[in-house]
Amino acid sequence: LRGQGYYQEARDLFFKHKDDGYTDRYRNQNHIEVFTDQGDFKTPLEISWNFIRYSENYSRQNSFRSAENSFRDRGKLVAFLDGIRTRVEEEETLNLEIVNLLAEAYAKAGIVAGADEMHLILAEKNPYNQKYALSRALWFSKTGRTEEAIDIIDNLHPAPTIREEVQNQVQLIGFHLKNKS
Repeated sequence: LRGQGYYQEARDLFFKHKDDGYTDRYRNQNHIEVFTDQGDFKTPLEISWNFIRYSENYSRQNSFRSAENSFRDRGKLVAFLDGIRTRVEEEETLNLEIVNLLAEAYAKAGIVAGADEMHLILAEKNPYNQKYALSRALWFSKTGRTEEAIDIIDNLHPAPTIREEVQNQVQLIGFHLKNKS
């Protein structure tokens, strides 16, 4: 319908069926465009949140990235990130994978305060997670806080495999070299 110029009809049809499972197969940007083309950003945020919240990890990342790109293209990235963040914080159980996606998205957008806050939540809630610690260290390194990055790597708990331990040591060497230059 949208492709033939029937924007309102496409919006009405999608909205009518959004809660009955029909839209579960359409996890791409189409649902966002149907509403944002009409100036409605609240509805696609809610639909995107449902896709992100209830999806398996792989689908969650795809849904998040798709919505992130679509909102960015429309100049509404900050509203999207803050909206998802608010919904995550309202949950009884904090979903750390979504917090990590938010940390990465804030960092990619250059929103230092948002990225810092998300990385801090990850560090506080799961200090033993190597992936989150390395992500935080990389973020600190990118923002010129090399000493803090080195400190994180130095204080990592032993990696579960030799391969991961080697990767951590390579990161540490890289941070030290960057710090000396």
